[in-house]
Amino acid sequence: WISRYLFGRRCDDVRSQEIDQARTETISNAPAGSEAWNGTYGWRARFLLTLDEPNCTARVLARVRLVGTITAAQRSAWETAIEAAWNSRFKLCRRSCCCSDGLEIATDIQFVTSGEHQVVNVGASTTNMGNWGASDTIDVSHEFGHMLGALDEYFTVNGVNWGPGRQ
Repeated sequence: WISRYLFGRRCDDVRSQEIDQARTETISNAPAGSEAWNGTYGWRARFLLTLDEPNCTARVLARVRLVGTITAAQRSAWETAIEAAWNSRFKLCRRSCCCSDGLEIATDIQFVTSGEHQVVNVGASTTNMGNWGASDTIDVSHEFGHMLGALDEYFTVNGVNWGPGRQ
């Protein structure tokens, strides 16, 4: 409100940008039985980000192409689980923003046959960002976070001790 009043700033800015950012993390100190997690991992966070100041929202759209067999019901379950896990949980703050409480982040996963941001192989179990279990609705939400650029928050990641997994 102050920005609008003092500087005549209009709060009608809506802009979109494709995000494509390299991400890396080094996991260490995995406990006995989980040592295979220790190592350095790299991937690309890719999605379309739309900032909508009039509605105080930031929309994250990830287009995912699936390779493998999955039913419409399983795809729908993935979408429901992912969007429930990520929608309205975080806010994006910008200095020049007219939204004093930040822009609420809403995620949208779309399954496409081309023009994808990410490719997911459908299998029996979820093992990483690119390999999801068709019947899994828990770990896919975690892996979707990597598509957005989120690092893991278990064991020690990039020198920060997060504690045990599955917290």
